[in-house]
Amino acid sequence: MPRRGENIYKRKDGRWEGRFIVSRSISGKAKYKSVYASSYSEVKRKLGECKKEITLNIYGHQYNEYPFSLFCKEWLNAHKKYVKESSYIKYYNVVTLHIVPYLGKIKLKYMTTQCVYCYIQELLAKGSKKGEGLSTKTVSDILSVFKNIMKYIEYHYGDVCFDFHQITVKQHNEVKMRILNHQEMRRLYTYILENQNLINLGILLALSTGIRIGELCAMRWDDIHLNEGELYVMWTMQRIQTKDTLSQTKTKVIMTMPKSECSIRKIPIPQYLISLLKPFECHHNEYFLTGKNQQYIEPRCLEYKFKTFMNINHIENIHFHTLRHTFATQCIELGFDVKCLSEILGHANVNITLNKYVHPTFDLKRENMNKFNQFINVKNNVTMS
Repeated sequence: MPRRGENIYKRKDGRWEGRFIVSRSISGKAKYKSVYASSYSEVKRKLGECKKEITLNIYGHQYNEYPFSLFCKEWLNAHKKYVKESSYIKYYNVVTLHIVPYLGKIKLKYMTTQCVYCYIQELLAKGSKKGEGLSTKTVSDILSVFKNIMKYIEYHYGDVCFDFHQITVKQHNEVKMRILNHQEMRRLYTYILENQNLINLGILLALSTGIRIGELCAMRWDDIHLNEGELYVMWTMQRIQTKDTLSQTKTKVIMTMPKSECSIRKIPIPQYLISLLKPFECHHNEYFLTGKNQQYIEPRCLEYKFKTFMNINHIENIHFHTLRHTFATQCIELGFDVKCLSEILGHANVNITLNKYVHPTFDLKRENMNKFNQFINVKNNVTMS
């Protein structure tokens, strides 16, 4: 198997082979050549030399004279074939809205660490469309794309004249996520029980399983097996921009695989929820939220309906993703195994679950601290005996 991002294989005869593109036909079909060596490191070195030689034949030794925007465009085109359409749109927007306007005209040879740090400060001060500062999280994401472009240049053209690897954005503590308290959750449960319909039950399903809004909108009844007490998360729905110049609309709704491979998962359904869903069960692959095969509710519309739902219940400052955070926090309070919870949420590792999705209440902290009382009592009893 080749290593990720490389075209290097170990042959049956024990040698290592590295393949690289030397040219393309008019139709775009690639023409390859190969280099061989007795070790992986040696063939990688040879492969790098060949790629640089091809690059120099095309651009000459003056690739540092080209503006950074040229490499940004090339990086986008190179990644378009290998990432999801939604991911490409995000990269495209980051490059066109936040990187090229600031750094695009700078020649590669004039790009320095100081230049990039000034760019970061500019984003933090007035990087948004309205001229307001961007959050450190957003700027960190932009910097990550910038570094990927620089790695692309480094890999395909040669060394760059400054160390971009060590450039970072100092992360400030993010605003604490507002989650539903126990009183608010009871209020929601009561309202849903008294006003049962597919939208309200969808909200309860999200609060009881932690599924994302796009996953709920894409869910069909074929994904829900009430007799077995389980549901499958296989797809997500989202609205993205269209970059097709022939398209008559600026955006479109797409169905795609979830956020990552870990997000494709099977989740047990709580027993109380199974009995509530039974009367609404469909059997012809209808969308869960509509009960119809061709009609769906997209995430943006569901967010609007959710806002109305929360206003009716007099709960403020809540958006749909809050349900996912509330579910995770509630599970920890109930003593869930963290690894189990992480898999239910579709996270790659437990650190994401604990650091981003669990928000212990002060009452839970007090309850845990009071466990020392039992320890002290036991210790005192041992001493007295």
